[in-house]
Amino acid sequence: MYVCVSLALIGLALAALSQAEANGLLVSDASRRGVGTTVHSVANAEDKECPSWYSPRVFPNGTSQCKCGSELDGRVKCFEEDGAQKAYLMVCSCIGTMEANGSTQELVSACPYNCFNEQPSTYSWPGYILIPQNRSELNQSEFLCGYFNRAGMMCSRCISDDLTPPVLSYNLSCIPCVNHWSNWIKYFAAALIPETVFFFIVFICRISVTSAELNAFVTVSQLISEPQFIRAVYIQGITDPTSVALFMHVIFAIYGVLNLDFFKTLLPTFCLYENMSVMAIMAIDYLTCFYPLVLLFVMYVCIELHANNFRPVVWVWRPFHYCFVRFRRQWNIGTSITDAFATFLLLSYYKFLSISFDLLMYTVPYNIQGEPSQNYYLYYDGGIEYFGKHHLPLGILAIFVILVFNVAPIVLLLVYPLGWFQRTLSRLGPCRGMHTFVDAFQGHYKNGAEDGRGRKTRDCRYFSVAYLLLRIVLHGIFVFTRDKSFYLVGCAFIITVAFLVLVFRPYKKEIFNMVDAVLLTSNAFLYFSVLNSSIHDPLVQWLAPVSILGVAVFALLPFFYLCGLFVLRYYRKFIKKHRAVSEGADEPHLSSLGEHSSLLMPVPVPRADHNADT
Repeated sequence: MYVCVSLALIGLALAALSQAEANGLLVSDASRRGVGTTVHSVANAEDKECPSWYSPRVFPNGTSQCKCGSELDGRVKCFEEDGAQKAYLMVCSCIGTMEANGSTQELVSACPYNCFNEQPSTYSWPGYILIPQNRSELNQSEFLCGYFNRAGMMCSRCISDDLTPPVLSYNLSCIPCVNHWSNWIKYFAAALIPETVFFFIVFICRISVTSAELNAFVTVSQLISEPQFIRAVYIQGITDPTSVALFMHVIFAIYGVLNLDFFKTLLPTFCLYENMSVMAIMAIDYLTCFYPLVLLFVMYVCIELHANNFRPVVWVWRPFHYCFVRFRRQWNIGTSITDAFATFLLLSYYKFLSISFDLLMYTVPYNIQGEPSQNYYLYYDGGIEYFGKHHLPLGILAIFVILVFNVAPIVLLLVYPLGWFQRTLSRLGPCRGMHTFVDAFQGHYKNGAEDGRGRKTRDCRYFSVAYLLLRIVLHGIFVFTRDKSFYLVGCAFIITVAFLVLVFRPYKKEIFNMVDAVLLTSNAFLYFSVLNSSIHDPLVQWLAPVSILGVAVFALLPFFYLCGLFVLRYYRKFIKKHRAVSEGADEPHLSSLGEHSSLLMPVPVPRADHNADT
């Protein structure tokens, strides 16, 4: 069902992109500069006497005085220094002038393009930058957006028409671009060839990332390689030393594989075509999410057609006849395909969520009186009105993807163990595929049956939902905070999940309860170390080396765990084989650390009882 939905969504995505192009979303930024915002200089002579974010206040005696506008809950701070009135703007915020209702206004809003400017101010306010006193300088690229080669209100456009944001990159800067068909070849080669190789490795080796051994490792890896987290690490200047930057490039490239982001931090930047918008670049990344699901569907169809002697498939795949025969003899094809689908659904889960939220994030501009604008705008492209005609097609697509690929699996895992749902399914007929899919996520948790000592265990299968919800909650925290409080609140939620794992001990194998708690706690400490590394206050500069060391240690800990897991796996296989040979056995069989939770899954068999150990 999900694969069919994936095919339908690819068609829907192409239709949405076509509709967006027809509406002007994918056309040049130059043609959209008048959409929603029109940049002008302030013409009121009286206002020119006051610096930016100050307005004249006239008293009854005829005198006037410049008064600071609303501080917007600390986003703007005003004070007088050396006889001059100055205003400071919080990082990750943008200020500019735009024309609205026939008048020119100064507006402040959250945006991702001003985070790089974070330096200590001369007024002991780290995290603020000085606003130019001349209003005509507010929309110039040198003030806020120069690092990204952007300009305009909320840095909504590239500084020239021959610049465009790169694809397959976390970088939001505009780069030189020349239209050429070879750009598309580069894109498909860099995006799909590594993913294809990874797909066949996972499928042929029957690697299950939903297993007990890899559950926490995959979760932590996806949280480390989360796109917004990587952008924050780069933009906030945490990787200023060359050695630290190279280390973080490699770490993000390794863990990004489990987010289906292959070597994004190591690839050279390139574009697809001139004036491609940020939203179109984000939307085209859906292709890497749907690709393994569609590839899995094509492989299943080919195997079934070959088994039924469909002549064209038999003729084309004659050189691979041995592989197909081996698949049919050694594997339960239906079970293997379903397990592989569960694996790739989990690997693409966070990416579906991230892309969809990127397309749905908005920002609200506030004027000097602290009043919100009547229109909302996109967070990454302040020139597009939120759910206006240019955003509507991609907004609908993002909502649909969240409901189908992020919300629906959670609902299914929650209701499947319930009695009324089981009775409903029994009336509809056998649902072996759904049973196998759910068991891939819940098979390694305690199911309420008796353990080996005759004691009834607690039903902890709902913990499979906890890890999915953790991804959604942490991503939602970033969307709603958009500042450094993300690290602190994220640490709190991760530590909470680790504590619940230690209290309820949901796994059948006790050792994996400790593994999950350690890996989750290391991820929380990694966030905290990154937070300390990003603080430029001279009072805490002595913490910088310790924080960088903490980033290195806690970032490498999951990788060391994976290496140790492989060494243990093959060491046990070697010992088992050696004992079998010494005892004169004909052929040793593969062993596993746990029931369904083996890294290299044993030959699957039909699962007759959902509560039985596999």
